Amino acid sequence: MIEVLLSINGSILFAWLFALTYRIKQLELSIANTKTDLGNFTMPEIDPIVNAIREEILDTIGEMRPPSALDHVAGVWSQIMMMREQAKLVKDGILQQPQEEFTRHE
Repeated sequence: MIEVLLSINGSILFAWLFALTYRIKQLELSIANTKTDLGNFTMPEIDPIVNAIREEILDTIGEMRPPSALDHVAGVWSQIMMMREQAKLVKDGILQQPQEEFTRHE
C-alpha cells in the first residue's frame, strides 16, 4: 500500500517539476523577446513636453503670493465658526457626539 502512495506522490512531484520547468522556459523566452523589443525601441522627444509642463508650473507659481497675517486670521476664524456650527448640530441631534478613542481605566 505504501508503495502505491509513494508512486503516486512521486508521479505528481515529477509532473509538477516538469510543468515548472516548462513555465520557466516560457518565461525565459518572454524575457528574451522583451529584451529584443526594448533594444529596438527609441525614446520619443520629450523636451517639448517637459518645457510645456515647466512653463505651466512657473505660471501657476508666479501667480501665487505668500499668505498674509489677514489670511491666517481668516483661517483661524473659519475654524472657530466650523467648530461652533458642529456643536450646534450635535446639540440639535443632527450629528452624533464624537466618541473618545481612549477610555481611561482606573
